Amino acid sequence: NLETKSLLPQHVGNELNCTSDAVSATATVFPSPPCTIDGSLEVCPDGEFTYMGPADMSSYLWTVTGNATISGTTTERMVTIETGQNCEGFTLSLTTTDANGCISNCQLPVSLNDLIKPVMANCPLLPVALPCNPAPALYAPSLVPAWSDNCGIASSTITAGTPVADAQGCG
Repeated sequence: NLETKSLLPQHVGNELNCTSDAVSATATVFPSPPCTIDGSLEVCPDGEFTYMGPADMSSYLWTVTGNATISGTTTERMVTIETGQNCEGFTLSLTTTDANGCISNCQLPVSLNDLIKPVMANCPLLPVALPCNPAPALYAPSLVPAWSDNCGIASSTITAGTPVADAQGCG
């Protein structure tokens, strides 16, 4: 959608009434280049995620503010973001320049949230009757549940006396 504008001829004068010949010009107005950021609007804490800008731009410049950092280059179409460990979000910004030298800016606010519950493993299938003051070494391998999480939260150690239960009541 290239647009051409013609400027009307005008006589140019100054305070001494000196004038010049009529001046006219033609200007070409290029459309703004696209600026879009493709990627997830909600991601996990403590993870690595990629975002893409529009294709065929002459240059790209990525910046981020908030609970994330850019890993690697900031001047390619694709950028890699590493999120922090807490659930504070971040804003990803992109400046694109097209072949005509026209510049466009856009931003994408991203939330950090762990929406999927951890998955537990090693839960006893049946209740286990323990005698009074059992020796931990006898029961520890079969009774200590482990879990994994889609956001990369590592398993944690469970100590005696800590109540643990999953959605099915394993505990």
